[in-house]
Amino acid sequence: MFYHTRFLARLVLFAATTLFALTTAQAHNGRKIVLPVDKVKGGLSVMVLGSGGPVATSKRVSTGYLIFTDGTPRILMDAGGGVFQRIGKSGAKIGGIEHIIFTHLHMDHDGALTPILAMSFFHNMAAGTVRNTPYRFAGPSANAISPFPSTSGYLNGLFSPDGGLERYLAGFPPALGAGTFTFETQDISADTALPMSTVFSDADGLVVKAIAVNHGPVPALAYRIEYKGKSLVYSGDTTSKTDNVIALAQNTDLLIYDTAILDDTPAPFINLHTTPTRIGEVAVASGAKKLLLSHITGITEPHLHSIKHTIREQGFSGPLKVAHDLQVINLHMKGKIHH
Repeated sequence: MFYHTRFLARLVLFAATTLFALTTAQAHNGRKIVLPVDKVKGGLSVMVLGSGGPVATSKRVSTGYLIFTDGTPRILMDAGGGVFQRIGKSGAKIGGIEHIIFTHLHMDHDGALTPILAMSFFHNMAAGTVRNTPYRFAGPSANAISPFPSTSGYLNGLFSPDGGLERYLAGFPPALGAGTFTFETQDISADTALPMSTVFSDADGLVVKAIAVNHGPVPALAYRIEYKGKSLVYSGDTTSKTDNVIALAQNTDLLIYDTAILDDTPAPFINLHTTPTRIGEVAVASGAKKLLLSHITGITEPHLHSIKHTIREQGFSGPLKVAHDLQVINLHMKGKIHH
């Protein structure tokens, strides 16, 4: 008990110091710094937090996207290594984030989860807000051919008060005066034979749909997010061997695609990711209006020009861009992809 009390006292002292830092970080020499979050405009926006794969580079960290509606961060989609830092650099405050959704449970898509949750509590403390609503998690179910747990099994293994490896995290929000940490989980079938399903539909019109995709033996999903007549689709990591992304991405305003390999990349990667030729085929067949290449790896980084050329050869004629970390795309703004 003494140790626990001493720990909480130190945490409160640290919190006070952090609060001062959070409230002064956006000014430099008396001038306001324009942060990525300041570029978020309109109804539906996506911020690319991480545009890379499992190997961080000077330009890219692992996968993560922050979804905003009417300027408010609502959904974190994947949370790979480095995404924690990118959220801090973005200026976004995530204390009120409602949904955290995973395409799959590879470490470059979930490795930063715990520090991100801890940061959200500090953001509540800095804002003087209290959170007592649960985080709503969703992700793939388990399957019979891989060692991956279901999303609920993964999260309970981390945060369950009855033996979770990181159950201590529940002590943070009360110590900070920021509320409580509770969560709900939803496992979405990873059976690629099943049709698209609705993950949730909020009262204000925010809708998230999902479909299972092939990522070798790994249970994996692609997501579609809709709000006020606009939509974006994220393929997650997939070979695109089925037409499931085509079905999910029908007439979407923005299709974000796994761009980890080339057409001639050998196994095992060819059995896990989508070739540039197939990206182009899916983009055309789905009627996607804009295409954003992401999950850039050391294989594809030197060949982005030729990858775009290959995609164009399949007949895709819409705006085609390469993602970069902290890029903001406002889907209700007219014209091209906005940075």
